Amino acid sequence: MQLKSSIAILKGVGKTRMQQYEKLKISSVKDLLCHFPVGYINCSEAKTLKELKEKEKAAVEVKILNKKAMKTRNNKYIFKILAQDKEGEIVEIIYFNNAYIYAALKIGGFYKLYGEFSDNFHSKKVLSPLILNEFGFIAKYGLTKGLTKNVLVSNLKQAFKLIEDHEDVLPKSLRVKYNLLNFKAAIFKIHFPKTAQDYYSARKRLVFEELLIWQIGILKFRKQDEKKKCFALKDVNLKEFLKGLPFSLTSAQSRVIEECIKDCSKNTPMNRLVQGDVGSGKTVVAVALSFLFAKAKKEVVLMAPTEILARQHYKTFCSFLNGFGIRVGLLVGGLKKREKSELLEKLKTGEINVIVGTHALFYDDVVFNNLSLIITDEQHRFGVKQREKLKNKAYAAHVLVMSATPIPRTLALIFYGDLNISTIDELPPNRVPVKTFWVTSKKRDSVLKFVLGEISKGHQAYFVCPAIEEGENFKANVLNYAETLKENGFKKERIGILHGRMEACLKNEVMLKFLNREIDVLVSTTVIEVGVDVSNATVMVIENAEMFGLSQLHQLRGRVARSCFKAYCFLVSDFLTKENKQRMGVMCSTTDGFEISKKDLVLRGPGDIFKEQQHGKFNFKIANLKRDFNCAKICRKEAEEILRKDYELKDEENLKIKENVEKFINNSLTVL
Repeated sequence: MQLKSSIAILKGVGKTRMQQYEKLKISSVKDLLCHFPVGYINCSEAKTLKELKEKEKAAVEVKILNKKAMKTRNNKYIFKILAQDKEGEIVEIIYFNNAYIYAALKIGGFYKLYGEFSDNFHSKKVLSPLILNEFGFIAKYGLTKGLTKNVLVSNLKQAFKLIEDHEDVLPKSLRVKYNLLNFKAAIFKIHFPKTAQDYYSARKRLVFEELLIWQIGILKFRKQDEKKKCFALKDVNLKEFLKGLPFSLTSAQSRVIEECIKDCSKNTPMNRLVQGDVGSGKTVVAVALSFLFAKAKKEVVLMAPTEILARQHYKTFCSFLNGFGIRVGLLVGGLKKREKSELLEKLKTGEINVIVGTHALFYDDVVFNNLSLIITDEQHRFGVKQREKLKNKAYAAHVLVMSATPIPRTLALIFYGDLNISTIDELPPNRVPVKTFWVTSKKRDSVLKFVLGEISKGHQAYFVCPAIEEGENFKANVLNYAETLKENGFKKERIGILHGRMEACLKNEVMLKFLNREIDVLVSTTVIEVGVDVSNATVMVIENAEMFGLSQLHQLRGRVARSCFKAYCFLVSDFLTKENKQRMGVMCSTTDGFEISKKDLVLRGPGDIFKEQQHGKFNFKIANLKRDFNCAKICRKEAEEILRKDYELKDEENLKIKENVEKFINNSLTVL
């Protein structure tokens, strides 16, 4: 129970210190122990002074020969200490105004130092080196104003003594099976490793625990819904709807619709992910289900990540459903007060069957009459907590989430563990594949001429840059690029700019102009990766293509594969490395998103596919899904086995797991 205790029980931690720790989200002893290092200084091997190169950072062991203190004009001190190593080489050690260390270093004493050594005539010099207790690795920590590393380490050592063996979360059977350290040993070695192996073994253990809790948490989270009873579809008949479609469904679309109907015909809520490549027809699946629920006098909500995408879905749903007497509404932030009030009243009384909207749907004043189906588009842009806000507006509702990021099933099971998975792995027959070309900057003039040719035919074009404004790490940026186009033949063409720093209303305005053909060329960052269908856009140029992952490049070029027109994508990159040649070759040889994601997994790892989620959304303290993907797979398997044997986690060896899983579900579940 000591680990749950407040850090106030530690010596020297008073009100002020606790406030400092609170800024680091540290309140308990375990929080402190799990404030892991952000990096290490390698002092594991001592060198002699002769071995050191100019400006080299290294650890050495020396004997103090003499020392002196010199007072400066402004009443500060410079402390100079002369020392030698075991080979007799001399080094001058200099500290500024640090009387404590000066007094601590005794003449004749041996000390271990770490610092940056430079040549000082016939000897070495080092400024303000660290004094080591022993050779090893020195941890670096995230700190806050007033909290020094020495104080943190002192508190960590106190906290470490409070760890009791029975507080280990992982059962002994798992530790033995995977050769994992116990918690106490892992915590000590992660903070105070003497060797690289200490660090690796400690990290392996702590990552395993974190990912196991995560996997058990999302599996149990999913089961919570299954206990509820909800509306079940009966006497399903889609013939009328299918007859009204201007096209025939692909076999993949038909299969996925059947999988969804099977789920929705049960009293337990559906939780299903429909994933498919760009243009595979996921929206039709959502419309078909909405048709069935509306006909059954139940409400449907569709949530989109942007207003422009919500408006497009609204238009699509109206075109498919209005002919059947199904009323579709649109709720976005830009509505006038009167319009919104009227809409909310109709929604409350059941006059609207299907409501399409953005985050505005989360607000408390949005009340449904009989919400039974929740659909989210580009689901990775919404966390579980956000989905829950909508689900809480109904006693129990079926949930359909859609993603245009095609990923291998193994990956999907790990990342979307709270969902069943349906895959649309077939494109409609009328889709014309994008022709993709890799060119260097030497061919840019030819590319620009080609783009001008497409515009002269009445089509539109995208130019994608990796940055908004000029920076030393980027060559192409949106603001400069638009001007460059004007200087290179795009004098009459109407050029628009789009990037993430623009206000939402301005972004919507630009996209609407592009959609309405009031803009010929859109220069943008990757904000258009998830965007509207602009069927008239036929060409895309992606600058510095080496800076994007394969899956992201595929999503981007999908913006110009929205019609029966021939579409083209030019990847501009001067990187001629072996890896980049492979990546560009993949993009030019296939338009199959699933095949590309597999190649992405091999070449760059899963973190590239899920780059967006990796930043700030998973809330891991030490695990990293790109680096620890194989561990995540193992933990998934073990989580399923643990829950199969002891779903309620009542066995004695699972009690600590249960405690941590409940905390995870209540406080940490922010994605999936």
